[in-house]
Amino acid sequence: MKIRWCAFTGALMLCFVSATYLHQAVSRDPPGVTTRWWDGTLSTKSVVYPDGKPRSFVQYGDDGETVLHMQVWNHNGVLIQEKIRKAEGTLEENQFSSDGKTLLRYRLWNGDENSYQLARDFYLDGKLQMEDVRTEDGTNTKRKRTFDTDGRLYNEYRILDNADQQTDNYWDGKLTSTSIFKANSDQVTISYYQDDGLPAGRMASRDTQVFWNHSSKQERFTEDGQLAYSLTTDNDSRDRAGLASIYGKGKLKYTQHFSSWELASTEEFSVDTGLLTRQIVLDPQSNRAYLVKLYRADGSLARTKSVREGKVVKQADYDSSGKDIVSEQQGGEPEIVAPKLLRPLPPFEGSRE
Repeated sequence: MKIRWCAFTGALMLCFVSATYLHQAVSRDPPGVTTRWWDGTLSTKSVVYPDGKPRSFVQYGDDGETVLHMQVWNHNGVLIQEKIRKAEGTLEENQFSSDGKTLLRYRLWNGDENSYQLARDFYLDGKLQMEDVRTEDGTNTKRKRTFDTDGRLYNEYRILDNADQQTDNYWDGKLTSTSIFKANSDQVTISYYQDDGLPAGRMASRDTQVFWNHSSKQERFTEDGQLAYSLTTDNDSRDRAGLASIYGKGKLKYTQHFSSWELASTEEFSVDTGLLTRQIVLDPQSNRAYLVKLYRADGSLARTKSVREGKVVKQADYDSSGKDIVSEQQGGEPEIVAPKLLRPLPPFEGSRE
């Protein structure tokens, strides 16, 4: 009696388990599920179009969620999308045009498919439009490039070995500008000449913003690659000090000191020796020269002139050391000052001198 009762009870339990499994399968299986693992998780899933043609197929891992292989077809039976999981766990995804031949999109996904290591997008003719290479965890871009419809590089972003972030911009395949965000938060912007007669990438300007003291530096270059002009400003200083340097054929010609954006003095230099030859100090009230200092070939002070309304009212000569006055007089020899030396802002025409 006991044996019969145990057998009956066991059979009843089996029927209950079987019925429960069938009920769960019917109640939660969406249309198209064809195969399940023993515990009810998905193994494969197939979906068809109304006419019976295959629309998609997915093969899952043991957890019933991880995609191992996926294929999608259009109404014409052409494969337009496919995912394949690689041995190391990453997932390759390819999407094709309606002909099934032209690749439109590629992704190398990390295992969870929430981030990717490599992405490529293509134009309808198959030419590469964008490429994004990321770190292994997929969180940061190491290099990203975009291309125009002719296949020419349009934009490129890179993280350099020194951790600087550099972006290069192109037009008609030619480098037009570069932006660099440095690891120390400084920023550099570079523009390039576009003259067909010049070497590619010939720098025209370079602007630098220093993060820690908010100072800036502007540089301009001649078409033959020589520095023509630079302006350094200390934006954090109380008097907003600045220094402009103007060059001729790569050699320093004169500098201009600024205070509160007003020209304070101009210094001229010998292009042969690089030594100071003349200093013109301006009156901050009138922005006109009120003191001129002349220097010898060895750089020592030779003479000073006090100027009022463009006329020399007092003149002093110094000994060979440039420290002691040896003679003074009222009036003095006229002093000619080129107008460009007294302009309130640095000139740019020196860029072609």
